[in-house]
Amino acid sequence: MAGGRVRGDVKIQYRAVLALATVLLLTALSARAQFFMPPQTKPKPLVILDPGHGGADLGARTSKNYVEKDFTLRLARAVKDRLEQDGAADALLTRETDRELSPLARLEFVNARKAGMFISLHADGGAKLRSHPLKIFIHKPEPANAAPPPGPWDRQGDPYAPESGKLAATMAPRLESAAGRKVEIAATSLMGLGGAGMPAALVEAADFSNPEDAIRVEDDAYLAKLADAVAGAVMEYLRVKGARNP
Repeated sequence: MAGGRVRGDVKIQYRAVLALATVLLLTALSARAQFFMPPQTKPKPLVILDPGHGGADLGARTSKNYVEKDFTLRLARAVKDRLEQDGAADALLTRETDRELSPLARLEFVNARKAGMFISLHADGGAKLRSHPLKIFIHKPEPANAAPPPGPWDRQGDPYAPESGKLAATMAPRLESAAGRKVEIAATSLMGLGGAGMPAALVEAADFSNPEDAIRVEDDAYLAKLADAVAGAVMEYLRVKGARNP
């Protein structure tokens, strides 16, 4: 009887020691695995590129009947390719094909994805031939005592207005160099940019009323220069912002 108890106690002690050894081994293996795991990297910022117009909404047109909706889609695709090749950011387009989107649908798309940047691509145009500066529009917050906005999303861009200004200031000289023409930055509350809850800019990368632009916007080499300018500005802005907010 006593011998049976001794054997039972030994078995219990053996199991306890085995369980403890197993715990220690698993802890050591876990610590070793964590030691050799590569450090986690920050997720890439998401840049949403918005090719203006689309579908039945042609936008501006050149004297040769080349339309803005086609230009903006080509440019957006080229900018996206450059951003992804560089690895500085992930990029999405609000439209990948020739389809019409309302301004509200574009804003809902970008806000739902919590993007880090919104760039709407356009071209200027008019009935008469002219040569004037290209423009980059950014959101201008309304005074605090202004009338309530028509929609609850209209002032989401207010806190990001300073960063939008930095983005535009980074892009303007690059676009000037690519286009060979002055680029102006204009702050406005009329372009719907206030609905984007992130740094945002509307870039008129060409002027279809300019005789020179009317010819070269269809040229792939010129489009590549514009895409380099826009993508280069995005990457520079993100690097500088990353240095300011490591």
